[in-house]
This record gives sequence, structure tokens and C-alpha cells, in this order.
Amino acid sequence: MNKKKIVYCLLCSVVLLCSCPSSPHENEEGLLLNSEIKSVGQVIRKMNSGLNEMYVDSLASEIVDLSSQYDIPKDIIITIVAHESSFDPFATNPRSNATGLGQIIPKWWGEKYNFTKEDLFNWKINLEMTVKILKELRSNYGHRSNWIVNYYSRKPSVQRLRYYNEWKRKNRYVRYLLVQGD
Repeated sequence: MNKKKIVYCLLCSVVLLCSCPSSPHENEEGLLLNSEIKSVGQVIRKMNSGLNEMYVDSLASEIVDLSSQYDIPKDIIITIVAHESSFDPFATNPRSNATGLGQIIPKWWGEKYNFTKEDLFNWKINLEMTVKILKELRSNYGHRSNWIVNYYSRKPSVQRLRYYNEWKRKNRYVRYLLVQGD
């Protein structure tokens, strides 16, 4: 994805997520429609139009559920997954061994959360691990900017925070994430 498309997609995600009501309502057929899930699905489709519709609907539903369950903002989850893997559950980085939607590195997190690299190819497991890691980093580092910086550092550490200002200034994507709730 080029930079203009990333910025456009991120702005679309903010507009769509901010404009949707958070409570579900029923349609004439009595089926429960959740506009929040639909708007998340729209954001995902705009970011990667080549995805299977059923996968997008399931992914959107899971993002909304995990966001609520772990109290991690949906826009952060969506943006991280879009940036890391373009929503490809089989994405891998041969240099770091990062795997799946959230590009999780098994040697750093696998033992703690009891998963293997193969487990991370299951998109639901990978997405939940991504959100659990974000929750842990938020608990350990407090301010939103600190836990987001540590998600992208090689291995989370307090020492990385001293390089935070220089890194944040250079990384447009991280700047976007940090603006979203500060």
C-alpha cells in the first residue's frame, strides 16, 4: 500500500467508527444488526478490497468483541492489523519470524500465552493474542504512546522509551495511532 492510500484508509476508519452508534438494533426480519460491526467491516473492505466477504464479516465481529472484552480501541486494532498484514492471516516476516494478522513474534510471546507459530496462522487466535499483548503493554507502560511504541519495538522494554520522541517523529503511522486518543 502506498502512503496516500494508508492515510486515506486510516481517515476512513476514524470517520466510519466515530459515526456509528454502539448499540445494536433489529430490522424488519427480526435479525439483530449491529451497525458497529458493519462499520468495522466497511473499514476493512476499504483497506483491502480483495478479501472474502464472509472473512471480513467474521473479522469485523471479532474485532468489535475483542475491543469490548479487552478495552482496546477498535481503531487501534484495525490500524495495527492493516499495517502489519493487510488483514492477511498467513502473512509472515522471514527476518523476524513475525506471523499472522498482528505479526506476532512467537519466541517473545508464545511461552507466556501458550501458543506456537502454527497456532498464529489461525486468524482468531492471532487477533486475540494481538489484543492481549496490547492490553499487557497498556498495563505495563500506561500512556497510549508508550504501549504503542513498545508494540513496534523489537522486544518490549522501558529502555526503548527514551528513543520514543525521535522514533515517533520519524514514523507517520505511529504518529497517527498516537493522535487517536491522546
